[in-house]
Formats: sequence, structure tokens, C-alpha cells
Amino acid sequence: MDSSDIYGGPPLQMPLTPIEFFKQPRALLKIAAVIISVIGLGCATNGCMMDEYSIFNNDANACRFAVAVTLLGFLFSLISLASDYMYDKTANIKRRRYILISDIGGAGLFALLNFVAFCYLANRWSNTESTWLEERGFEQWQRRNARSVIFFAFVALVAWSGLTFMALLRFRASGQGHLSNGFAPPPSMEPGTGSSAGIDDMYPPPPASAGPTPPHQQQPMGGGGGVGAVSQPTYYPPPTF
Repeated sequence: MDSSDIYGGPPLQMPLTPIEFFKQPRALLKIAAVIISVIGLGCATNGCMMDEYSIFNNDANACRFAVAVTLLGFLFSLISLASDYMYDKTANIKRRRYILISDIGGAGLFALLNFVAFCYLANRWSNTESTWLEERGFEQWQRRNARSVIFFAFVALVAWSGLTFMALLRFRASGQGHLSNGFAPPPSMEPGTGSSAGIDDMYPPPPASAGPTPPHQQQPMGGGGGVGAVSQPTYYPPPTF
């Protein structure tokens, strides 16, 4: 079996240094996702609630959902960065495949969650009246934080969508490398190309004669004949007493 990896490159290549790793577009985008999650989490946890009132039209679930999405996105970004860095250092094919699949699934999941968060928070904020905010004592910096949560939810949606697209391209490229490394499926069976084809080549058929094949002649059982005739032993009866 070839030592090259069928899921994204040769496992025996020299591992990238940290500087070379963080220069890759995929790693840069994941770092951006970490920063976006940190900023969004800070905005969602600071000033979202005031005396049991939520700034998003008094919907406490909106604040909780924003905090959950940003916190989980931050944790997954760190885990994804670590697994991506270890990807080039492992030679286990199954483990590398799991890393690629988890990268696709996680990035797609957080793209969907940020899309839902953006639509949900934008809807709640659009239904919030300024007079109601003033009556509840919400200050201007809290309003800016609420708008920032919506903005960074959209930015996170773009970042996770880009990571999903890059992960799909990476998985597709690894699949093409799989086929190019000698693991292509066998061609369809055709007449004369089965498992007995090699045996037929070892024992070719006899050449065709120019004339008709003479009929088979049976040799006589008894005495004299031509050359090659098999003589039968003479039978002698036992003596009678």
C-alpha cells in the first residue's frame, strides 16, 4: 500500500511549523472565528439584561441563545484549530478522516446556528421600541451592545460558511487523491477479461492445422501390427491331471 494519505496528503511529510500553519487561509479564518466569538460573547453577556428585563423586547431567551451560540462557537473554534494542527502529524487514516468529517459537520452546524441567531435577534430588536427601553433604564452603550451582537452574528455566519466551503473542498480533494493513489474501483467485467484471462494466456490454444483432422483410429487388441502395436500376452490353460 502506498504511504501517501488518501484523505489529504502524505502522512510522512515534514510537519508544519506553528508560523507556517497559522499562515494558511483555513487557520486564519478559524482564528477570525475565535475573535468574533469572543467579541460576540462579551456583547451578549454585558448589558443584555436589566432588572429582569431583556433588551431584546423583553425576551430573555434571545440573550441566552446568543450567549450559548457564541460560547459554543468559541470552544469549537479552539478544538478545530488544535485538531487541524495535529492533522499533519498523524498517520492514522481513520483519525484523519474523522477530523475532516468533524470539521465539515461542525462548521456547517455553527453556520446554521449563527443564521438562526441573526434572524432571531434582528426580529426581536426590530420590535423593540425606544420608549420602552428608556422606561426600563437601558443606556446607549447597552443598545450598542445589542446591535453589536446582531452584527457579529452575521459576521460569524459568513466566517463559518467560508470554513464549511473550505472543508468541503479539502474533503473533495482528499477523495480525488484517494483515487489517484491506486485505489480506483475495478473496471466493469467484460467477456474475456475475467479471472480466467491470465490462465488462458499461460496455456495458449494449439495452432490450427491446414487440413482436416484425421479420424481417431483404435489399435487392435491382439498380435502383430505396425510399429507401436501393443502385444497381448498368450493365455496358457493349466494342465489337467
